[in-house]
Amino acid sequence: MGDNEVQERSLAERLVDDFVFPFAVFLFVFGIGLRLITASRIPYFIVPTKSMYPVIKPGDILFSEGWTLNAVKPGDIVVFRAYDALRHRWLWVVHRVIRLVHRHGKVYLITAGDYNLQLCKQHHEPEVYCYDNGSLYPDTGLPLVHCPLFGKLHGFCVAGVVLEINGQPLKLPYIGKLLLGIRNL
Repeated sequence: MGDNEVQERSLAERLVDDFVFPFAVFLFVFGIGLRLITASRIPYFIVPTKSMYPVIKPGDILFSEGWTLNAVKPGDIVVFRAYDALRHRWLWVVHRVIRLVHRHGKVYLITAGDYNLQLCKQHHEPEVYCYDNGSLYPDTGLPLVHCPLFGKLHGFCVAGVVLEINGQPLKLPYIGKLLLGIRNL
């Protein structure tokens, strides 16, 4: 029985040495290369939720490029860092730009997940209420993005705009589910 434990352990060690470690190094180098090529803070992003369903599904890997505010338009899909005021934590969000708001000499992006908008419509919420009630966070001056079903987010840092081909996001479907599963171990 002692030999089996040694063999099992050595098999696990071999898997780490032969697969997991090289794969992690590949992802790291791949990420740095993509970051240089795309000029994006987040060159690829694994979608953990279904907020953009059905266009983007959980586990899809998206690719983004650097952005300028002048180039962003309604309909673009952006990746940004946001603070979830209900759960008191920072998270990365992938949403579609609904509109741009000009206030106090600044431009703000109003965004929403495609799936979230569908749910708001199913609950007969006015669409405008689902993504912008017109108020600002007093401490930051950032637009309040509010949907009664999902809480409040205010974004601070857009990391990139999702690359598209013929109007469809450039993605690797479902591959990210494996990586999300490994991360959650």
